[in-house]
Amino acid sequence: MIDIHGAFGVPGTGGRINGVFWGALAMSLIFGVLFVRSLGKPRMEQGSWTPVVRADIGPVTVYGGNRSWTVTYSYLTNHPSYALLLLLTTPIPGVMLAATINQGDSTFYFRASGIVGLVVLACMALARVLAWYVFRFGRRQLDEQL
Repeated sequence: MIDIHGAFGVPGTGGRINGVFWGALAMSLIFGVLFVRSLGKPRMEQGSWTPVVRADIGPVTVYGGNRSWTVTYSYLTNHPSYALLLLLTTPIPGVMLAATINQGDSTFYFRASGIVGLVVLACMALARVLAWYVFRFGRRQLDEQL
């Protein structure tokens, strides 16, 4: 976004980018730092799951959890399979790229954003795999649980 408008305005127009773009940049940096931190310092968390029981009482169906069937489990906050979750977001930059092929220069920034988005998602997936298999972050915590 800064490249589109210029950091302090486009020469000749006098327009500056507003606070929304600067806020988006700040938020992306914050979440980027949190992502990298979660890769380097994974945590063991406790989770639980309770199956839902359904009962038909006349015309009304009542749902409730059966607490005697609750299962508690431990999980690591960093695992290479979490890279597959990134596949859920790939259609957004993928469409930005695919829809702008052969459309000329008027859609250059959408095309560039799609390429950058796909590269960022690929780097995030690669970082998860490297953190697990190469740097072995979190393996000690997982071995202690087993």
